[in-house]
Amino acid sequence: MALLELRNAYKSFINQEILVDVSFQIQPKERVGLIGPNGAGKSTLFKILMGIEELDQGELIKSSKATIGYLPQDFEWESDVSLFSAMLEVFSEVFSINDRLRELEVEMGKKEVQEDLKLYSKVMDEYSLLMQRYEELDGYSVESRVKGVLKGLGFEERDYQLKISQLSGGQKTRAGLARLLLTSPDLLLLDEPTNHLDLSAREWLEGFLKDYPGAMIIISHDRYFLDQIVTRILDLRDGELEHYPGNYSFYLKERKRRLLEWQREYQKQQEKIAAMEEYIRRNIAGVNSKQARGRRKQLARMERIKRPPMEPNIPKIYFTFNRRSGKEVLKIENLSKSYSGLTLFKNVNLNLYRGDKVGIVGPNGTGKTTFLKIILGQIEPDSGQVIQGTGVEISYFSQEHENLDYESTIIDFIRYKYRLPEKEARSLLARFLFTEDDVYKKIGDLSGGERSRLILAELSLKKGNLLILDEPTNHLDITSMEVLEEALVNFPGTILMVSHDRFFMERITNKIWELENGRFKEYLGSYSDYKCKKTEQIKIVEVNKNSETKEDYLRRQRKRNEEQSLKRRLKEVEKEIYQLEEAKEILAEELANPALYKRSEEEFLKINEEYQQICSKLEKLYEEWESLVL
Repeated sequence: MALLELRNAYKSFINQEILVDVSFQIQPKERVGLIGPNGAGKSTLFKILMGIEELDQGELIKSSKATIGYLPQDFEWESDVSLFSAMLEVFSEVFSINDRLRELEVEMGKKEVQEDLKLYSKVMDEYSLLMQRYEELDGYSVESRVKGVLKGLGFEERDYQLKISQLSGGQKTRAGLARLLLTSPDLLLLDEPTNHLDLSAREWLEGFLKDYPGAMIIISHDRYFLDQIVTRILDLRDGELEHYPGNYSFYLKERKRRLLEWQREYQKQQEKIAAMEEYIRRNIAGVNSKQARGRRKQLARMERIKRPPMEPNIPKIYFTFNRRSGKEVLKIENLSKSYSGLTLFKNVNLNLYRGDKVGIVGPNGTGKTTFLKIILGQIEPDSGQVIQGTGVEISYFSQEHENLDYESTIIDFIRYKYRLPEKEARSLLARFLFTEDDVYKKIGDLSGGERSRLILAELSLKKGNLLILDEPTNHLDITSMEVLEEALVNFPGTILMVSHDRFFMERITNKIWELENGRFKEYLGSYSDYKCKKTEQIKIVEVNKNSETKEDYLRRQRKRNEEQSLKRRLKEVEKEIYQLEEAKEILAEELANPALYKRSEEEFLKINEEYQQICSKLEKLYEEWESLVL
């Protein structure tokens, strides 16, 4: 049975039809991606499914037993409870059951209860049912589950006691996502869940959702994320919903095929209609008037194929440069930078050559943007230097948009900064979808996507042969991302960029610089090549023992001994867990057996105490196991 179904739905606002005769179902365990142009109504559709917005016409049917969890894109959360306590609130049933079990244990110890066989049996029955439910909810692992989700989404232990009200907007969204995942609803509605997540958190979320037992609908501009998770795409545009049975990459190919077929069928029918109309015109009053009238009836009955959509209005992005740089573009020597005693990176030595297209990856806060600003000369390093090669001219895209004049209009910003005639400035801005009166908007009033397009327009004017890009896809819709990708793939110069968009990097990069634990490491190839090498932990190590110092040799031996010790302990822990799980299962069966409660109270308390001790040991062992495998 479907978790929810939308039938013949219609929804409109003043100037836009959002849904026109839309129908679809979501089955248990389905993984669906909802995509479409910005402003098409994807978030509105989620609000309709949640009952926040009403349909104008049509029907929304929900399974009475299904639970639905919703993470909005503009998530707001104000609370004075700590982050960790807010997560534990999800498990109120577990804590209520635990409290009631303790109360029942006290009841069972009372003499008057033991002497009243009927009352004692009633207490025992309730205890048995609650214990079974507590086991189903996996009550003993609550805290470790909370810690696992928070850690996966990028929180550190020092964040656990922060009040929700003290968190930044991005942290609140991550906290809301963590809480939602812990509730485990039957259907997840996730609106841009990867916003505010770094690469490691996105990959953790992918792994979590792949194993998630429920269904989900995901709105996301992260195409790599959609490729990894979803098995069906719903494409919402111009009020209509198109279904595609596959992931995002399948959708791209299939949509192109369907459009071509639609255009061919439409053109074929139009030619047939024109021929019939011409026959009718020539013969309606002649000797063949009967055949002409027959064709007129045939034409009236013909089911007309709807005109295919016009080519969408997309930005026309391309980059050129005035002159080619020398072969060596950047030489980075012994570069180091720290802030307030925290080392961001140390003794970095890297070379960037003409034609390189390098993606910089690493967790949030590790210093990727700082590294770019040192290259640009905006921040001084603690030590080391960046040497620019011959003829290098840099064009820079800043994720913070700090180079824009928010009080200026779009056209004035471009005209006066680059001394362009109005006609030339308008022509350039039109390529980036700023037309007619749009050019008179104040930059401060623009959306994030519009500001990004304006910076790209400015970037095309600078004509640098080295593009340094800091999160260039932020705020762009998928169509604009694809156009930008194509421009960068075809750019004949050099690119150095920071991006969380893995699909984007996969298409563009031929090298990856990874910043981790204060060190840069270079990987040749695309993003998927980098991930393959990381996952498989391919390391080529040549050790010359003759040149190895005694201290190095002893350090290496100590490390090897420690690793072997950890491996031995991991095997011991796994064996203990296996043995205790078996014992726990046996005791749980005994506690669930009503016959136990007809025997002596002493026997029950002994079994229950043994069960509690095993559960406590298991919780500690699972925590130790997590620390050993991470």
